Amino acid sequence: MNDRFTQELFHKFHRLYRGHDHPRSLLRHGFACGDGWFLLVRDLSEAIEVACDHAREPVPEASQVKEKFGGLRFYVGVASDRVHDLLERAERDSLKICEECGREGVLCVTQTRCYKTVCAEHATTFGMRPSQEFRHTIRYPKRSL
Repeated sequence: MNDRFTQELFHKFHRLYRGHDHPRSLLRHGFACGDGWFLLVRDLSEAIEVACDHAREPVPEASQVKEKFGGLRFYVGVASDRVHDLLERAERDSLKICEECGREGVLCVTQTRCYKTVCAEHATTFGMRPSQEFRHTIRYPKRSL
């Protein structure tokens, strides 16, 4: 994600990203995903902070945000089931949003079996085709506060 989007997220959601500048933080170099997911990450960040405020629970600390197997991965420390539900929904939604531009996308694959969620235009640009055999399943152990 570009530096302008990264700094906006760090500034606006400073409680969630409070450790981003720690020398060992995986967020010290920013978000390891494309600009097309900026709105998704922004909306998720806001939803997490609002949900925690409403429930009067601490905002978890985000430790890493990246693309993996074509989908968003958003890792936090100890968080409520409510937060984990928000994470799961955003990660499912990422499989329908082009990571490059934010338009509607599908999970695609290269001949070397690299996965990425992209729109038709970016699939052509990257020489990708829609994935038929890969079924994306995200499961989290529930951790309560």
